[in-house]
Amino acid sequence: MYKTVNFKKPITWLRKIIFIGLFLILPFAILIQTTNYSVSWFIIITLYIFFIVVGQIDELEINNISVTIEQKSILPFLRSKKIIPFSEIKSLRMISDQSTNDRGWLLYSQHKKNILELNLHNKTSEKISGSLHPKGIVSIKTIIEKNMQTIQ
Repeated sequence: MYKTVNFKKPITWLRKIIFIGLFLILPFAILIQTTNYSVSWFIIITLYIFFIVVGQIDELEINNISVTIEQKSILPFLRSKKIIPFSEIKSLRMISDQSTNDRGWLLYSQHKKNILELNLHNKTSEKISGSLHPKGIVSIKTIIEKNMQTIQ
């Protein structure tokens, strides 16, 4: 059994606050040049609070019978939860270490994907981020495969 508790961790919220703050620096710099400071501060603070409240945090739970992928939010109507029984999983596919040359903000940068794809019998798929486990998608895949074998 494996379960994350990212929603309750202060580091998750701190990262979110810093990322959103950095994201809002550019519009703030543009607003300062075009309007007065009081209007700019009001707009930036409002956006900052809006993005923090609306943002979702991913949670993962793997128990003896299913995989639960949950997106939690402060606002109840933005929460979602998907429970996938092991009997519905057809196959697992790791999308890992595939470098893509994406153009970054200033330079070309290489990004590595770290995703586990669960292919289901109804021909749909669910994706799980490798960042939800400290040892990445290999550990998540191992846990899921072990539980799938015990059910069969």
